[in-house]
Amino acid sequence: MILDLNMPRMGGVSTAHRIRNWQNAPKVLIYTNHSLPEIAKFARAAGCHGLVLKSNASADLIRGLRAVLRGELFYNLDATRTQTA
Repeated sequence: MILDLNMPRMGGVSTAHRIRNWQNAPKVLIYTNHSLPEIAKFARAAGCHGLVLKSNASADLIRGLRAVLRGELFYNLDATRTQTA
């Protein structure tokens, strides 16, 4: 599931936190304009599997989706640094 960080009514991280408690919860990738390191920290704490910046979407969105589907984490906050686990 791809969630925008700035969704109306409830943000992506809050939504992901709620989804995490569902039975058979989907993997969640946050899609955002915000590149602050704190955003990745909140996304990880909410159980998100990755984060893709909209400014890097052409290079990272498909890579991020594939990584998450393989069971990896994908947190790429800029074009020069990739963190996968």
